[in-house]
Amino acid sequence: MPGNWDPRWSFPSIPKRKNTLPGATPIDDISGLRIKGIATRSQLNAAEAENILKATLKYLAGRPSRRTARFDVNWMVKLHREMFGDVWRWAGEIRSRDLNIGVPFYQVRPELQALADDLAAWREITVKPSVAPAIRRR
Repeated sequence: MPGNWDPRWSFPSIPKRKNTLPGATPIDDISGLRIKGIATRSQLNAAEAENILKATLKYLAGRPSRRTARFDVNWMVKLHREMFGDVWRWAGEIRSRDLNIGVPFYQVRPELQALADDLAAWREITVKPSVAPAIRRR
């Protein structure tokens, strides 16, 4: 290994921070964070997981209905707010700037619409949605 790199304490793909343990990674951007006292990636992941669990139980504890889970773009934005809104102020908003993940900001809404269209098409066919992408590729 080059230099003094120790695989127990850092990862080569992450900018070097000496003696950083997984989960203890400092959060680089906390703008919009609602919960005071969160300082590490592990704490953030735990808070987000708790928030996501609430939305999961709301929509997946039983069979989702078209009334409660429309699976259209507006509902997806609402779902995002429900999944992350206790943790982040910006949850449920279509972003207006590029981040280091996902598609460019101006493609978010069209990509959500494409997903909604796929879900609507899958609803109409008799095979399960997990099989439909394989069928469409043939």
